[in-house]
Amino acid sequence: MNVVAIYLRISQDREKTGEGVERQKNECLQRVHEGEQVKFYEDNDKSASKNVRRPEYERLKLDVERGKVQRVLAWSLDRLTRKPRDIEDWIDLSQKTGVKLTTVRENFDVTNEAGRANLRFVATMAAMEVERKSERQKAANRQRIAKGKPISGRRPYGYEDDQIRLRPDESQWIAFATAEVIAGKSLVSIARRLNSEGARTSTGKLWSTTQLRTMLLRERNCGRLLSLGQIHEVSQIEAAVTGEDFELCKSILTNPDRNTRRGPAAEKSWLTGILKCGVCGSPMYVKNITGKHYKSRNYICDSKPSGRGKSGDRHPSISCQIAEAGLVDFLADLYTEGLRRLPAAAADNESRLRSVLQEQRENWKQRSDLTEDLTIAGVDKKFLRGKIETLKNDFDSLESERLALVAGGASRDILLDLFDFTKIKTTVPRDFLAEIEKAVERFRQAFDELPSDQKRTIVSGTVRIAVDLGWGSRRIRFELLEPDRWWLGFDEPTEGAH
Repeated sequence: MNVVAIYLRISQDREKTGEGVERQKNECLQRVHEGEQVKFYEDNDKSASKNVRRPEYERLKLDVERGKVQRVLAWSLDRLTRKPRDIEDWIDLSQKTGVKLTTVRENFDVTNEAGRANLRFVATMAAMEVERKSERQKAANRQRIAKGKPISGRRPYGYEDDQIRLRPDESQWIAFATAEVIAGKSLVSIARRLNSEGARTSTGKLWSTTQLRTMLLRERNCGRLLSLGQIHEVSQIEAAVTGEDFELCKSILTNPDRNTRRGPAAEKSWLTGILKCGVCGSPMYVKNITGKHYKSRNYICDSKPSGRGKSGDRHPSISCQIAEAGLVDFLADLYTEGLRRLPAAAADNESRLRSVLQEQRENWKQRSDLTEDLTIAGVDKKFLRGKIETLKNDFDSLESERLALVAGGASRDILLDLFDFTKIKTTVPRDFLAEIEKAVERFRQAFDELPSDQKRTIVSGTVRIAVDLGWGSRRIRFELLEPDRWWLGFDEPTEGAH
């Protein structure tokens, strides 16, 4: 029995309804001969002129080569291919296997020279029409760009179908997520918040960290028009965030030192990558240790996962429970020491954070203005580039300070919610230590209930932690990052081993 392969394709089906290929199928079925067995090959929403892989088209050619198909039927030749070089492949296949090429719209016979010439002519005209369409589209795109309008395409999140006007119920989340990144929140926690609030992507799906990061790095968020890697001066796009906030968010998300390590242990083992090996300084990560009669979850040195290097040098490992409990004890001791000074220190912290953000915004604006000045004829470009580089270095320094202040702000908010400072300050002396003890216990409980990303923000902005060889928590070394001006503002904080 002869097999007729019906190939169906449509270039663009944004609604994914398949109505276009269904119309082709109905007309092709009317051309099936009596006694032929029908096999369908369908590539919906696939272009034949671009370098896009068409799985069913490739399967069709393979079946023809293996002699499984005696006739190929398509609605028109350009449904099968728009490339003259592909036509030559089909002519070769026809001569090699005897397969017949037929379409609903055209009539040609590849068994003779005239038929093959006709087929090549039809393919050449189809290719020429593709090139003409491409040129028309490019001209239309250039015209839109000149008017400050983006190129037509899928609706971007936060914007209406015209890609210019903001969609309020979505753009509010762009502003929210941008502010959260600047405040030091992780993409995981932001995506979780958006999903819990019912916010969905422009295609109606749940947010992932990858999608969220891509969305937050779009130049259009601050009203810029980006095309072919170039930002254009004229733009009609409405801004969801300010240019300064966008640049701050972008600098954070593209920082190569940003911790994006992922894994199943991240939620429970929140010191992953923060703990350092006291022997070689490498980060320590989590590993499940299983023995005959026990199971243990340990932080181990990343450079020597077996615990012993080739030279025989030993590297430490420590129980997750011991390391995390030791850190909480260290933080609790610090809070005990500086509790009475916290309200004033917290106010200074918040004031300085606002100042740093303002300095970063002004820094970005100065760099932007100087960059534009580079296009002016006759200016001293070497001098301007030097100033731009100096401003960039200043920005990086401010960013380091901002991250430290953000870490302080996270812990300060917890304490201000839980500690009754007025009660502590007005309590009689003999009850003072009891009140301090109660406050620290509330801190321990609140810290334990924090999400992992907030714990990591507090710890990484506060202290360096190294684990030496030995036993128990005594081998954990703590070193404050800025002992002369750290995030709680204590005058002489305790350092060293805990």
